[in-house]
Amino acid sequence: MRKIAIRCLLLIVLILIPTGCWSKHELKEVGFILGWGMDLEEAGKYKGTAQIALPSALAVSQSGGGQAGRRYVTLSASGKSILDVAGGIQQKTSRFLFAGHRQNIFLGERLARHGLAHIIDEYSRNPNVRLRTEIFVVKGGTASEMLDANRPFERVPVMGFNKLYATIGGKALNSFLELLVDSSDPSSCPVIPAFKIEPVEGDHPAIKYAGSGVFTKDLRLVGYLNEAESLLRLWMLNQHFRTFAYTLPADESKQPISVEIEHLKGTIRSSAVNGKPSFRIELGGKGFLRENETDVNLSKPHRIEDFERQLNAALETEVMKMVRRTQTVYKTDIFHFGQKLHRQHPFVWKKMKNNWEEKFPEANVTIVSRVVISRVGLTGTPAHLPQGGGMP
Repeated sequence: MRKIAIRCLLLIVLILIPTGCWSKHELKEVGFILGWGMDLEEAGKYKGTAQIALPSALAVSQSGGGQAGRRYVTLSASGKSILDVAGGIQQKTSRFLFAGHRQNIFLGERLARHGLAHIIDEYSRNPNVRLRTEIFVVKGGTASEMLDANRPFERVPVMGFNKLYATIGGKALNSFLELLVDSSDPSSCPVIPAFKIEPVEGDHPAIKYAGSGVFTKDLRLVGYLNEAESLLRLWMLNQHFRTFAYTLPADESKQPISVEIEHLKGTIRSSAVNGKPSFRIELGGKGFLRENETDVNLSKPHRIEDFERQLNAALETEVMKMVRRTQTVYKTDIFHFGQKLHRQHPFVWKKMKNNWEEKFPEANVTIVSRVVISRVGLTGTPAHLPQGGGMP
């Protein structure tokens, strides 16, 4: 009888306890942060900038009625930490700011050169930071300038950066996740995509993809890869993107030939001789001739073979220049050479891992490119030559 009474009492207590989401916020009370930027001020404080969507304006623009106006607002605040900055921005709006939908994070160049260790610590702890968030460096500028720049083709400007990267043949970056992985790896150093603001074109500043920022193990920016080098690095690592466009002078007149390379494939093989690591990088793909301003008639098979040799030699030279500069100037393993050696020769890696920063600049690197021309377009003979003309 006592057990029944206790159960009834517990049931009554459970019924009386209020249920529901104690921390709920109505959608009309929430401000959704879509873009976030961090800068380092001269006084040593952090400056944070948030680009917040205005749902009411977005709804008007999608329905087609009324005047949409500006569909976002940009707010900034300064503080000694990211938490101080976020609190300062929250104090400037009546909406509860929610960062779970944040798509992009921008880092000013001064902050990147100073170091990102403290920034990444907060981002890696914060459950509202999605691993699929993209993170970018603002080359030669600040994150606040990037977030203040209007984009004429986007309702909310920050949403256009991933699309911009996709137009050059890129894929989904997941750059924040890759940053965490590379920073925790004992050998690899992070690379973060970069954008820059160019002089004003009309009423809007031009925002351009500017390659990639190269970071050390302690997360300090030491330099950049240009646009072509950044794509070549992805090709080496077999991180697929759609196409790679390349132009090279093909004859004595120095007139260009342009080719678009598809079906990209890259492999890296490692070895070690007398305690010195060696790496062989192989690049493969199929080329599509897009432009020929020379007198070379590439409709003839032997001319295509000659051009393939020139193209592959030029690609090997470009990749080697990038690798050598990274070894001698930046001295950062952004090519995952250490990972490859660890996986392919674990016992060799065990001997080298404690002084990999010294071994990496001394590593021997061989580049082999095997791009074949599979298509020359609808017209084989260059348009400025008579049919069947050109160099025999």
